[in-house]
Amino acid sequence: LQAHEIQSKYDLSQNWKIDRNLSINDNELGVKIYPLYDDSSMELSISFHSTPAKSHLALLADGEILREAGWYAPTGQGEQLLEMQRAALQETGLLNDEWHPQFAMALSEAKRIKEQYEAAGYSVSVTGHGAGGSIAQLASYTLDLPGNAFDPLGAKNLTQSRGYAQWCRENGIDPQE
Repeated sequence: LQAHEIQSKYDLSQNWKIDRNLSINDNELGVKIYPLYDDSSMELSISFHSTPAKSHLALLADGEILREAGWYAPTGQGEQLLEMQRAALQETGLLNDEWHPQFAMALSEAKRIKEQYEAAGYSVSVTGHGAGGSIAQLASYTLDLPGNAFDPLGAKNLTQSRGYAQWCRENGIDPQE
């Protein structure tokens, strides 16, 4: 959906508007970002929409899904299982120094939007669904923002990738603080 379609299709309160100047619709990367703001409450919610890319397989923590895709999917429990699956994905070459450019672009845009609106006194949050929810989780963790993700793919593996670490270094962010 385009920004104007969201405004008319969904019953947004008359107070909530889409910042069309900062909205992103990048079909090549498969990312849409809609900053929704309410001047009366001084709130901004950055909404992420994403089309899953091959690199989204790095988000999966469900061994059954990995097996259906034809990749080795170890079994286990909890953190041990996640680490074993991450190692299995690493061997496929899906987790390496590169991460899908949509993650870096979405984080960079969210950071820019956050800084602009916080400087104007707004409280900022993030939201997303599915793969967009994964990006919302990543932005929430990285930029220390509250948020809501609906039916997201897990994003923990992304925070452990070298691509994520490089993005954080380049942007002067230490999400562990």
